[in-house]
Amino acid sequence: MSQSATANSSTNTNLDFLVRDHHAPNGTLLGFWLYLMSDCLIFAALFAALSPILKIPHEFGHAFTARYFNIPLHSAGIVFVGFFPLPFVDASPADVFASRSQRIRISSAGIFVDLIIALIAIIIWHLVEGEFAKTIFASIFTFSSLNSLLFNGNPFIRLDGYYVFSDWIGPVSYTHLTLPTNREV
Repeated sequence: MSQSATANSSTNTNLDFLVRDHHAPNGTLLGFWLYLMSDCLIFAALFAALSPILKIPHEFGHAFTARYFNIPLHSAGIVFVGFFPLPFVDASPADVFASRSQRIRISSAGIFVDLIIALIAIIIWHLVEGEFAKTIFASIFTFSSLNSLLFNGNPFIRLDGYYVFSDWIGPVSYTHLTLPTNREV
């Protein structure tokens, strides 16, 4: 190798070093960006493939808890949200037939099942070998834990956390804050 080739290789930037190590096409910044995005696309594809499957035990958590308290369930199935299949269980009879603590348990059962799945996934992630297997179990952990806590457990979105919170605080009447509509003249 000549001295000029050695001098040029020592003045490479860190980005060139990363691009060359990750086998980006043509060694360009665009190639490096596409390489990074491919990991994001793999994660998004795994998320899309796993989420309907991981929601099945979540919904079974609601169903089994409702049946434990002898609450009749009238419907269960798959609903398409933006061409995306998601399972559901209609546990609305719990509003009529269950006590407040039973409704809280039924509503929080799905989140509890999701957290158990996340715990199992992180243990398996730690034990498996191979990048693809680790990616799958990391996706399961992420979906089951973060999605369940940030979305299903959120009391401001009408999902499980909303119903747990509303049953926990009890019936609240805001009628005293409304303006009277029927005034005597």
